[in-house]
Amino acid sequence: MKKFAQFMVAEHTLAQTDLKNLGTSVGIAVKDTIDPPHVALKSLLVSTPAGRAFDSIYIYSQVADHDATIANFQTEQSNGSHRDVVSYANNYLPHIQMHRQSADSISRGFFRR
Repeated sequence: MKKFAQFMVAEHTLAQTDLKNLGTSVGIAVKDTIDPPHVALKSLLVSTPAGRAFDSIYIYSQVADHDATIANFQTEQSNGSHRDVVSYANNYLPHIQMHRQSADSISRGFFRR
């Protein structure tokens, strides 16, 4: 689980950096803030001791968040009006789908124990 989490941090940091650069190039500020549902998730994770419960909360949230992100990126691919933003979606969607598949695989193995 820890290796997956570290991989997610590295991948999401790269994607966020690219998104900020894209935002700068098109004149849109990209914020580093966390939305309220993720603030609540972070609070829950911080208050949950390391172990099975923590891992369960974390991996379930990863599957759900990647599902939502995939849907958003697919919408951008289909309906986006700015070619650079659509290109960003096209570039990162395969990565997000791979992350989702990895999270799902981990969750299936985790819950079989």
